[in-house]
Amino acid sequence: MNGKKIRGLMLFCLVIALVFSLSSCFTKSGKSAYEIAVDNGFVGSETDWLASLKGLSGSDGTDAESPSIEDIYEAYLNNGGNLGFDDFLREYLSANYTPVDKATNEALRSVVAVTAGFSSGTLLGAGVIFKLDQETGTAYIITNYHVIYDSAISANISVYLYGHEGRAGYAVPASYIGGSADNDIAVLIASGSNTIKNSQTAAAATVADSDDVYPGGTVIAVGNAQGRGISVTKGVVSLDSEEIYMNKITGSGMVAMRVMRVDAAINGGNSGGGLFNEDGEIIGIVNAKTANEEIENMAYAIPSNIAFGIAENIIYNNGSAKKANLGITTSVVDISQIEDPVTGRVKIVHTVNVIAAMSAPAQGKLSFNDTILSLTLKSSTGVVKAQKDITRNFMITDFIFNARPNDILVIRVKRGMTQVDVQMTLFSQYFSTVA
Repeated sequence: MNGKKIRGLMLFCLVIALVFSLSSCFTKSGKSAYEIAVDNGFVGSETDWLASLKGLSGSDGTDAESPSIEDIYEAYLNNGGNLGFDDFLREYLSANYTPVDKATNEALRSVVAVTAGFSSGTLLGAGVIFKLDQETGTAYIITNYHVIYDSAISANISVYLYGHEGRAGYAVPASYIGGSADNDIAVLIASGSNTIKNSQTAAAATVADSDDVYPGGTVIAVGNAQGRGISVTKGVVSLDSEEIYMNKITGSGMVAMRVMRVDAAINGGNSGGGLFNEDGEIIGIVNAKTANEEIENMAYAIPSNIAFGIAENIIYNNGSAKKANLGITTSVVDISQIEDPVTGRVKIVHTVNVIAAMSAPAQGKLSFNDTILSLTLKSSTGVVKAQKDITRNFMITDFIFNARPNDILVIRVKRGMTQVDVQMTLFSQYFSTVA
């Protein structure tokens, strides 16, 4: 492939035309939408008129044979209608535009193709914009560590916005800020790019709480599959959380990673791309799949709470991820299943107890069999930065990536029959670099 290598997934080896369906009558004005269009100059049958609306931009209304939406709305007002424009669209226009369509178009704005050059060739993958300053042409991009690493970090990294993949003159140079190899997360920055400045669609992804992911939820995977340009696949969440073991990226041995499992089609080049929910919010970074002839549709993504917690941590610490050690050991002492009364979804709930508190900052503050109910993170001045009810054991580890030196951590526990708030300051000596 001319020296280019599609970065394989690490495991065990749009413009959508809107078709407005306005066949329902404008009952409030007494005339159908078609009749109003004819009154305003349209020539043809109702079928012809409906066909003329496919992909209609409605931007200038100069074509007498295809009146714009604004023309129709004005005629509606002239016929006695009294709805505002947005209410008019909701009342009378039924768009063939599903939540998945909307989510996909949101996702395409933030996903980029990534190329990483080495003397041995070029690795191809994907990334996601999560911070964007379009005025200065600056974007922070999250990707997988293995997308830009091949014995060393690439010194020649480029990203491409959707529609620009591989096109001459559209490569946006990017630099490596830092990463965590064992968590397979890397952060890139592109600065002063005219391509980003001039883009009409580029946007930072909206990050969702991955703890809200549930089995059966719709997911959309967007990446640079096989290095052939940004593409989309759809599936569902198979398992909201599990632990898998992968070969270390930077050395021998294995490393455990917490991931979510999905059945969306994932291929080489999808690495570093986004996994989005039905609202177009990012819930994970795609990083792996099971490569086995006897297994189908088992792919994995790093949950957003881990991926973006580490990414923000890397930026704050100028290149390395640092996590506070609370000095405690916890264990799941009970697992239950509850039904959400609003959605009807079944949730797994852990009872998480303290087994030991052997070192600072928890030593002497937490006791054996304290049940951890919630964590609240405050700045040194007492401003609440983040809060999480602890219903799964892994939430504690994920949450602590948000902590910074001198932050105050409040742990609410159930001790016997009472609830107690335990407060501790996370001094810099409690933090260590994450590999």
